[in-house]
Amino acid sequence: MKLNYKKIKEFALIHSGTTPSTSKPELWNGNIKWITPAELDNGHNWYVYDTQRKITDIAVSDKSLKLLKPGTVLLTSRAPIGKVALVGEPMCTNQGFKNIECDTNIMNPEFLYFWLLGKNEYLNSLGRGATFKEISKTIVENIVVPVPKLEIQNKVVLALKQALSLIDKRKAQIEALNQLTQSVFLEMFGDPFSNIKMWNKGKLENLVFKITDGEHNNPLFIDSGYPMIMAKNVLSDGIDFNNISFISNDDLIRFRKKCNPELNDLLVVSRGATIGRTCVVNTDREFALMGSVILIKMNSDLMNSIFLKTLLSHPYYKNKLLSTSGSSAQQAIYLKDLKKLEIIKPDINLQNEFANIVTQIEKRKDLINKGLTELELIFNSLMQRAFKGELFNEESKVSNL
Repeated sequence: MKLNYKKIKEFALIHSGTTPSTSKPELWNGNIKWITPAELDNGHNWYVYDTQRKITDIAVSDKSLKLLKPGTVLLTSRAPIGKVALVGEPMCTNQGFKNIECDTNIMNPEFLYFWLLGKNEYLNSLGRGATFKEISKTIVENIVVPVPKLEIQNKVVLALKQALSLIDKRKAQIEALNQLTQSVFLEMFGDPFSNIKMWNKGKLENLVFKITDGEHNNPLFIDSGYPMIMAKNVLSDGIDFNNISFISNDDLIRFRKKCNPELNDLLVVSRGATIGRTCVVNTDREFALMGSVILIKMNSDLMNSIFLKTLLSHPYYKNKLLSTSGSSAQQAIYLKDLKKLEIIKPDINLQNEFANIVTQIEKRKDLINKGLTELELIFNSLMQRAFKGELFNEESKVSNL
């Protein structure tokens, strides 16, 4: 099907936002929703019905803020560019948005939402500015968008929403299994803060063989060799070997004399955006660690790595470790504090029983994650075909998928 194309300004009005003065209390804590880019996820957001902060009627009139109608497309124009959502309830935005109010006789806002959702790289390429990139109102107005008949737009939206519904169900299943792990932990061990089950306690350094961290000096990275694992590579379900740097065999041997991660050891991110994230080493592959990752080697007679991972992920222990960072600019988990951390010490047989249950839960999650990956590939394929005019023909019948 041959598509028609229009510039956004041919079917929509673009509204910007602003931030009321924070020094004027009469402008804040009202009943009018006011959103910032930080409140949106990087991927699918869909409709937004509430915001973290509210402003007053005085702020709206004082700053001539536009109260956006439901159905308006929210597009972040800086810090970062390209997050997209739809207004679910009337709201205003800060200056980090270019908001698109569509003429619904020409453009279904949900169709435009999906089109923008798949154009993050393109939108970022339009950014201008020396200090930080931004897309202006003029740039957004002149973005060229496919505009098929409304009947076709509506059918594309329905197909994509159905695909997203399946994806959301898979994500909900994964979250339910995550909650199941926490429920099993609380059932078996109780809340570690109140310690209602009266478990013995001990300092972590006395319950494991070793607590250390990785290399603090930047090594010489090479094109291929042995993995050098950093904080970004530590995921909650294991180590990500897809985006890694490599070191030589000599450096590997030298670094592993101090810090030698092995199967079933526990890794803890000690600084950065994912501070406090933990994972159990689930590979025999040899690698070294950078200083942003702490290594805990288990004493299997006293402590199970899966139990300890779950325990250290508990808000009580995580907050306790982070509170020791003091007033430094960057939060960090320090070895000395982790070693002295006092934790509950249930019977090792009970810990192992918990670990066996978690292992079965994780196997189920792996299966669901594989299905989720396949669904996301199908969704991306649908997006590409839909906006090339290949998903539906002129008679609005579904093309062969």
